[in-house]
Amino acid sequence: MLVVGALDSAALVVLVVGALDSAALVLLVVGALDSAALVLLVVGALDSAALVLLVVGALDSAALVLLVVGALDSAALVLLVVGALDSASLVLLVVGALDSAALVLLVVGALDSAALVLFVVGALDSASLVLLVVGALDSVFPF
Repeated sequence: MLVVGALDSAALVVLVVGALDSAALVLLVVGALDSAALVLLVVGALDSAALVLLVVGALDSAALVLLVVGALDSAALVLLVVGALDSASLVLLVVGALDSAALVLLVVGALDSAALVLFVVGALDSASLVLLVVGALDSVFPF
């Protein structure tokens, strides 16, 4: 399911799914995109009731949100929530493999002026929880 509220001025929303198996759900919801914003969700393979959810509130001025998932197995959940991005901000979530009810949650409040948030997970097994919460990043935050 792809739901887009409003797109303005060369904005791009791309949802690419390789294979879905057994009640898998991929949901991308975008509120508003303005001025060449890019939202990209790429999923390789989902198996057995896996859920991938990307929610974006507002993107302004060349902001980039990228969620890449390699493989999800057995009720895995990947959730990326972004409140607001402003002026060339980058949010990148890369997940290698999730197994058996693993949860990866990335919540970003606000990014301002070339801020970078990078979250990379190799492998999660058996009810693991990875939580990254960022309130506000201002003026060139290197990770």
